[in-house]
Amino acid sequence: SIGMYDQYQYNDLDTDIRLNISRDNNDFSLDFDGDSSNVYCGNDSSLSLTQQITIEGWVKPTAIDGWGAIMNKGYCCPQMGYYLGINPTGNALRWNIGIGQTDGDSLELGAWVHVAAVFDGSTMKTYQNGVQTASQGVSDTISFTTKILKLGSQDGDNYGLNGKLDDFRVWGTALTQAEIQEYMWTELNGSED
Repeated sequence: SIGMYDQYQYNDLDTDIRLNISRDNNDFSLDFDGDSSNVYCGNDSSLSLTQQITIEGWVKPTAIDGWGAIMNKGYCCPQMGYYLGINPTGNALRWNIGIGQTDGDSLELGAWVHVAAVFDGSTMKTYQNGVQTASQGVSDTISFTTKILKLGSQDGDNYGLNGKLDDFRVWGTALTQAEIQEYMWTELNGSED
């Protein structure tokens, strides 16, 4: 069954209204409706990464009818901070850190795919199912922002994701392709630092 929760809190994460938490067949993913559901993950200083970052997790888009934010900590597009989402032009995975952006491969509707976005201080990369799909050189650091990290929407609760997210992580380092391939099969158990 799918539970509907209003302002559900778990480990200091606030979810916005109408977030579906699926409990079918051991599927504990978050289900976003593309309109009014998102997760506010706070603004802990450990999330204000400017030198290196890796974002990784599983996404299953169910519809793409515009920009779909997977994870966002920044201002529009973002001019500051970082954004991982779906570009409706070609349904491509979009990685944007304000000083640069790159698009990975298209995402298939209704299919789970592991996505990763990496910035190592000079290069942005995207990975899909452990395979590098894009690389873009940049010449600066990510602009610092005090915006809240969100899953499922951008600032102002717009550009909502239609689909599911599972086991998303933010690392304060640039993971290698081998590490991404290893960690993509490691399920979170709740005791991680």
